[in-house]
Amino acid sequence: MQGLIDEVHSTPLAHGNDRIYYPGEAEDVAAGRNSVDGGVVLADRTLDDLDALASESGTTLPFRACNWPDRPPVGKVEFDESLW
Repeated sequence: MQGLIDEVHSTPLAHGNDRIYYPGEAEDVAAGRNSVDGGVVLADRTLDDLDALASESGTTLPFRACNWPDRPPVGKVEFDESLW
């Protein structure tokens, strides 16, 4: 299996790309980053959509979003236990 992974990683890259991922690797990398960072990163648009759906259903989200200084403009979902 490692030979196949090494072959995928050694494949010449298309212009503008810096890595080729084997199936499932991008998700593994994201899960590891989320674990280290302490949460799941959601795009602001996703957070806005979730907030709108909660509002339409007459409820509030049990978490709040904040921006991380070392990342592009996305939200970090933090669970707020006081809402439960």
